[in-house]
Amino acid sequence: MNRILLKFIGLVIVGVWTMFLIYVFKVASPSSPSSSSSSSASSAAISSSFSSLFSVRRNHKALIRPGLQEPHKKDKILCWVLTAPKFLDNRAKAVKNTWGKRCDKTLFFSSAANASFPTIGLNVSEGRDALPNKTIRAFTYCYENYGQDFDWFMKADDDTYVIVENLRKFVSNYSSSDPIYFGHNFYKYFKQGYMSGGAGYVLSKEALRVFVTKGVAKTKPVCHIQDVRNEDILMGACMEKLAVKAIDTVDEYQRERFLPLDLIEYTVTGFPFWLPDYSKFKPKLVSI
Repeated sequence: MNRILLKFIGLVIVGVWTMFLIYVFKVASPSSPSSSSSSSASSAAISSSFSSLFSVRRNHKALIRPGLQEPHKKDKILCWVLTAPKFLDNRAKAVKNTWGKRCDKTLFFSSAANASFPTIGLNVSEGRDALPNKTIRAFTYCYENYGQDFDWFMKADDDTYVIVENLRKFVSNYSSSDPIYFGHNFYKYFKQGYMSGGAGYVLSKEALRVFVTKGVAKTKPVCHIQDVRNEDILMGACMEKLAVKAIDTVDEYQRERFLPLDLIEYTVTGFPFWLPDYSKFKPKLVSI
């Protein structure tokens, strides 16, 4: 009696599992095979169901019914990296081989073009004083060539590391149609401060548009770059004049998402004395 009961329970489980696979297959495939399909076709259908079910993390479209929208919009991010000829084989190469791959597009700008790397030449000299011109020309290039193709435009140096997945999640909470930008806020000189160049910063599509077409326009520009030596201060002054809003990027515990210094300065040697004075959200030393 017990054996008969166990067989019955086993058959019920197999039947329920088979019906489940058939249902999954119908959801995953809009053109399921007809009842006259051969056994080999049926086996392929079940195999396809397993594939769709277990690849859902990799390709969540597999189990979305035809006609339904994807649950989350994926904003497209263009990352551009400022480098120099002497750093192509080390710093720039490291970016290219790591986090640069995870942006939707990554461009490298330098004082001179390099077709093999490749880098886009900005036809300016090297040195800190050239950073404002480099930045303006790079953002202008991005706008003129990709302004309509991407939602967010991130400027980074070649010694910056970005966790692109976290950045993508963060910007998904905002609209790129709004004139906004993100970064580590140095709360100095301007009403809304300015974003640290060392930490990298991100402009929305609309912020990029007004920066290029109004801020640094060829005729009657709103921003005057000849008055500023530091690129990040230039951007802060220009963003404020253009009414581009600086968005706070700390989390609910006021922990920074954009870090302007090396990690070792936050964890081992201690951050420099000037950082609390500059940062809008004051860093704190904690004991572990």
